[in-house]
Amino acid sequence: MAQICHRIVQVTDLHLAGTAGDRVHGIDTDASAAAVLDRIEAWAPELVIATGDLTDSADPADYERLFQLFDRLAAPVVPMAG
Repeated sequence: MAQICHRIVQVTDLHLAGTAGDRVHGIDTDASAAAVLDRIEAWAPELVIATGDLTDSADPADYERLFQLFDRLAAPVVPMAG
């Protein structure tokens, strides 16, 4: 029987700030998210699951910015806000 392997990545708790360059607890969350997405792209997953506190606030505009960052990925992204 042939085995099938799938490449799935989970990313969690990005805490993306409201404005590019803003810091959350001293961390530039845009730069951090970009570095994480660079690694994800290099792994070429078939699916990305995004969980936890994806933005630092629940502002819909912050989620729109987050989804724009995810648009660079070839794989579908399934967000599961926490």
